[in-house]
Amino acid sequence: MKRIASSLVFAAAAFASIATSAPATWFLEDSAEIPTTEVPTGGQAFSITAEARGGDYASGEVEVSLELSGDPVNLQNPVITVALISEADPAQRAELTVVVDASVRQPLNFGLPAFDSCDADPCFEDFRLEVRNATANTSVTLISSNARVTLEGLDNSIDADDAVSILVLPLGELE
Repeated sequence: MKRIASSLVFAAAAFASIATSAPATWFLEDSAEIPTTEVPTGGQAFSITAEARGGDYASGEVEVSLELSGDPVNLQNPVITVALISEADPAQRAELTVVVDASVRQPLNFGLPAFDSCDADPCFEDFRLEVRNATANTSVTLISSNARVTLEGLDNSIDADDAVSILVLPLGELE
């Protein structure tokens, strides 16, 4: 009886170990700088293109990290709306609105899933980053900002052809 009980305890422990262990994963990332840019009243837009190669991945994401700095000479604190929008599905968007205090640098971080509906290799995802300034006669500066793409796989090892990259291009002023 004692032997059966210890066998059951061992079997239960082994099952619990298998149930809680996740498969091995791999992770790739790339980043691109968003150029230091003055955002006047109206705003600025950027194009972000992410690429995944290899195709045997579980998930991907495009993230944007912005640092905003207000104009210390101007006494108004601009209201800024930052949106990351999928070009393939504009309903897929991440948006934040902040009041920029000129006395502090304000970091913003947000992202969207990527590479969910890819049928071909390589897979490209296009996004639009819009930084809108709704306060007249003010400006905000984007400093130390970047876009990052990540790709995660659930296989035991990464294949030699698995890769990810990102490109950011300024599109100009928004009206």
